[in-house]
Amino acid sequence: MRELFALILEKLTRELAESSPLDFLVKLLAALIILLPLYLARNLLVRLWHWLLLCVNAWWHSQKQLLTKIADLEARLRRGLEAVERADHGTHQSEGKGLWLTKPVEPPWSDQVPSQVG
Repeated sequence: MRELFALILEKLTRELAESSPLDFLVKLLAALIILLPLYLARNLLVRLWHWLLLCVNAWWHSQKQLLTKIADLEARLRRGLEAVERADHGTHQSEGKGLWLTKPVEPPWSDQVPSQVG
């Protein structure tokens, strides 16, 4: 961006020597009219980039929370299935402890991630 401004300044100094004051003023205004939208567009793109990063960051955290919740629900389901599962030991079969004898999961109806289930 600095190179562009240096090039424009060099061009304007040459134009100053070769042009009338009115002609120079018109060229200066034209240069400003062209450069102002470029400067504003640069700032807009920077702000848009920051907004996009914030959106992606928020999305990533929500996905992480959902994956944690899914893993917790799968662990609860696995505990319940193990409690009623039949195991074949070759000579005999056995069953799990049963749902009523298994230590309950902290409130099964909540969507909260339970604290350390022992």
